[in-house]
Amino acid sequence: MQNDFDEIEKIVLIWPHNTETWRKNCRPIRKCFYKLIKIISKYKKVVLIKSKNDICKEMKNVEIVEIESNDSWARDVLPFKIGNNYVGFTFNGYNGILKEFDLDNNIAKEFSKYENRKVKSLPLILEGGGICSDGKICICTKELLRDRNPDLTENQIEDILKSNLKIKHILWIKHAT
Repeated sequence: MQNDFDEIEKIVLIWPHNTETWRKNCRPIRKCFYKLIKIISKYKKVVLIKSKNDICKEMKNVEIVEIESNDSWARDVLPFKIGNNYVGFTFNGYNGILKEFDLDNNIAKEFSKYENRKVKSLPLILEGGGICSDGKICICTKELLRDRNPDLTENQIEDILKSNLKIKHILWIKHAT
């Protein structure tokens, strides 16, 4: 698994468009995203995922990619980079809090196509923000993974993560959600 603390080649964001999540027809958050993208793109390439009907300004060092989404939580739905390929998980809308998440659940596959990389979909329900890694040890929020995967034991979850993310150890954190 890629080290969360390594130098990164690009930042991937999903343009906010869900008016049920973002107030005032998304205007305030879009202004914030625009400012954030403008700052980040001075130092790193930005890949901006947008839905077909979204209008986004062309900006220097920003690549706009059309992938349909339900919302804008990139860290929770993008695949993890493992070597030259990707590993994706099932996203269940934060255990059903979100009513629609089918498009978000497809982002890992579509983003992998855009990157021209293979993606392996794992049989785990997970939000990307629920784990992080230094490349050897994976830190997981215990309640998040157990709540999302009630049919799997902790050992089964560890086996899936270790064998697919190429990590050696799992550190479980309680009460981190």
